[in-house]
Amino acid sequence: MKGFLISQIIFLGLHATARDLPSFPAHLILDETGTLSSQQIQSVSQRLDQIYKTHSIQFAVAFLNQMEGEDIEGFANRLFRHWKLGDAKKNDGLLLVVAPDIRRFRIEVGYGLEGTLPDARMSQLSREYLVPKFKAGDYGGGVLDFAEAVQKYLDAPTPEVFENRFGVWPVVIVWSLLLSFLVFVAWANRRFSAMKYRGGRWSRSWDYSSPSGWGDQSSGGFWGSGGGGFGGQKPGGGSSGGGGFSGRW
Repeated sequence: MKGFLISQIIFLGLHATARDLPSFPAHLILDETGTLSSQQIQSVSQRLDQIYKTHSIQFAVAFLNQMEGEDIEGFANRLFRHWKLGDAKKNDGLLLVVAPDIRRFRIEVGYGLEGTLPDARMSQLSREYLVPKFKAGDYGGGVLDFAEAVQKYLDAPTPEVFENRFGVWPVVIVWSLLLSFLVFVAWANRRFSAMKYRGGRWSRSWDYSSPSGWGDQSSGGFWGSGGGGFGGQKPGGGSSGGGGFSGRW
């Protein structure tokens, strides 16, 4: 009982000194430090909106100072959960917290994106795009370059991104369709090579049956379906388990 009371006192004490969490930003970017210009905020916001419209991923950016003794990892995780970034079922939100006063940043990744955007990938992209610009004092350029790099990585039709984002079955289906197409090309080539030009028309020099339905006079086409997108910038109900990457400059 005594141990329980002590733990509760410590818990309440930590939360009593914890920094207040800001409200969800309508345009997915918050700058409480005055570091970014209005033009930079607009450019970054437009890029974040493109990522959301293209991949349905809520990517938010927050420039904050005065962590009040709280480590940036814990604060970023609390802010992620407070803003509820990402879809409630997919948990596919992304958060970049920048603290210029302590020269540190944190990239917090939602549960559903940890396979698509693993810690190693976040480390690589931040070292290539965030850190060099931050060291030069170009915070807006660093965030914009980083956001563009994330979007290009998500746009890339690599098996890693595709499988982690949509599951393994679409990959199997694509490869099956490709294999079927190659089989069809081989079959058509063999059939054409077995025909001879006689009496003003093409005729076969040998017979074969087609029990599978690939008959002599049948023809087919390709068909498909399309989908639409959706927008809107408000908390989606997602959560984070603490995955991501922290760095300094």
